[in-house]
Amino acid sequence: MKARLSIDWLCTSIEATGYKGSSHIYSRWRYPLTGWHLGYPETTGYIIETLLDYQTVFPDLPLEDIAHQCGEWLLSQQLGQGAFPALLANNQTPSFFNSGMITFGLLRLEQKSFDPKRQDALEQLANWVTNRYKDHDWTTVPTYYFRAIWAYLLLAEHLQSQPLLQCCHQAIDIFTQKVTPQHAFRSWGFEGSDRAFTHTIAYTLRGCFEVGLLTQRGDLINKAANGFTSIMKTIHPEKGLAGSYDVSWQGDYSYRCSTGHAQLSVLGSRLFTHTRDDQMNNQAVWLLHSIWDDQITHALDKNLSGALPGSVPIWGPYMRLKYPNWAAKFFLDAILQIGNNHDAWQKEISQLDQRK
Repeated sequence: MKARLSIDWLCTSIEATGYKGSSHIYSRWRYPLTGWHLGYPETTGYIIETLLDYQTVFPDLPLEDIAHQCGEWLLSQQLGQGAFPALLANNQTPSFFNSGMITFGLLRLEQKSFDPKRQDALEQLANWVTNRYKDHDWTTVPTYYFRAIWAYLLLAEHLQSQPLLQCCHQAIDIFTQKVTPQHAFRSWGFEGSDRAFTHTIAYTLRGCFEVGLLTQRGDLINKAANGFTSIMKTIHPEKGLAGSYDVSWQGDYSYRCSTGHAQLSVLGSRLFTHTRDDQMNNQAVWLLHSIWDDQITHALDKNLSGALPGSVPIWGPYMRLKYPNWAAKFFLDAILQIGNNHDAWQKEISQLDQRK
């Protein structure tokens, strides 16, 4: 079963670091001795959510225990001022975006059980964000940070923090001004580029949608839906969805970004839950189908089983020659979201598994 392979691979990525987070990537090209890199705090944060979501799917696995171990490790990574770090384990540079991704995991753990250390860490983080980013010039911030604003809105609700809520709304007001007539968002790529991998396009659109739900703003939900509809109109009959686009929806079809495809599938499923538009549900299924065979299922290197590459072909420009942990995470999320929405999900998955 595809989901079991990927959840096992994520668990192996955590075991490989000595339970100090999920390894950033697996790549024998980069790390020929072991293949595994250091733990990555940012994505470990939202991988916690996936581990907890799959505990009921695979009750024989200790996924909740592993999620709590990841949470404990993340607390050890928090910096003195309250932020969490950029990049890899033990980095000392604070990161607004990465701290937001870690927030998702810590909040989910708080829903499972109250922990005063975790609560204190979240309060310190909220104070750092409000002190550092109050009246910030959000015009200089990439719009894929919409996903981080989603996390901080959840944190503001959890802590009943009005200052953090105000900080979030300052960012939202600026980000919504960056929507183009073609329903794209300016500066939605890395370093604020207008050209973006589908990975950060999906960060932008999903963040916009979830922020719209949390703030009860229909205009934000519509912007996300329009963006999703627009990108789905670019599907090439032979090449499928491009790996990256500019704000005019001109795509690079020489590769696909498996991670972005999976994220967009999740977005399509989430939009369906709100709109009940069958087309969005069908598009979410199509997106998952399009990367179904990107997962490594048979390999001489057992550490590859269950992984997904950053790009297909693997030498494409997104995470070239690497298998990032977040590709497997979003693949799992897409399977679960479609399972929640699609009446014929079990038949659908079974047919895909039997194709070979």
